[in-house]
Amino acid sequence: MLAAVFVGEGTLVAKGASIEQTARISIVPATQIIGIKGGTFNSPAGVKLEFPPHAFLTSQRIEAEIIVPPGPPLSDSHRLVRVVRLSPGKLVLKRPAQLRFAYNEPIPYSAVFPMPQIHFWERYQKRWVPLSSQVDALHSTVTTSINHLGIYTLIAPKMEIERADRLIIENVALSPRVLFAPDMHRLTITYHLDAPDAVKAFVTMDIFDLRDRRVRRLLDNAPCRSGPNAAQWDGLSDDGVLVRNGRYILIIHAKAASQHAVARKLVVVFK
Repeated sequence: MLAAVFVGEGTLVAKGASIEQTARISIVPATQIIGIKGGTFNSPAGVKLEFPPHAFLTSQRIEAEIIVPPGPPLSDSHRLVRVVRLSPGKLVLKRPAQLRFAYNEPIPYSAVFPMPQIHFWERYQKRWVPLSSQVDALHSTVTTSINHLGIYTLIAPKMEIERADRLIIENVALSPRVLFAPDMHRLTITYHLDAPDAVKAFVTMDIFDLRDRRVRRLLDNAPCRSGPNAAQWDGLSDDGVLVRNGRYILIIHAKAASQHAVARKLVVVFK
């Protein structure tokens, strides 16, 4: 049994002089058990995950494997590294993890391609969702903060990043618009964060019911960077119970230095 990034069955052939031997092999994903105290998962796929303490309620078996890119080819951007599936795919973290991609080829850094970003595949709308990321050119890595596992890659998007002179949360969007099947489609929450001088902001994201009772805390003072950001909700409460049908309020609160910003969005659950 071999641990690698390409998964499947195959044949291993060994030749020496006039002798040839073959053997069937089974290749499995790189796997590691991470406990509730947190830890680091390193994959030969060039992916590193750093889990803080209490990122999940019980120990989890984390896996990473290279897969065929989902969806149509990208027309206006450049995928820099392989597409990696991080499992278990339905896992929404209690505290965000740091996801780091290593790359080998030069980054096309220019005004048109200002900065590569880690993207995840949003299953419902079948699209790549960008996540604001930090590039370490010295060590050839790109890092972002995530609150869920799934399919990720590194892309240099064709876009320009604008900077604001004050802290702003804008373009809050939900996919799907109605959380109708949380066992199949997690709610993807995307938003754009503008912070002055590209400083790091800290974001708290909560789900409240209409009686102003907190149902779920998705992010707790989590560090986020200027640009596109996203989180996911699996429809569970802080106690791990599937919420009832109805209307809920999403509240995103960001702070950077002495500045604060708040955004709200109505969330409808209909299972």
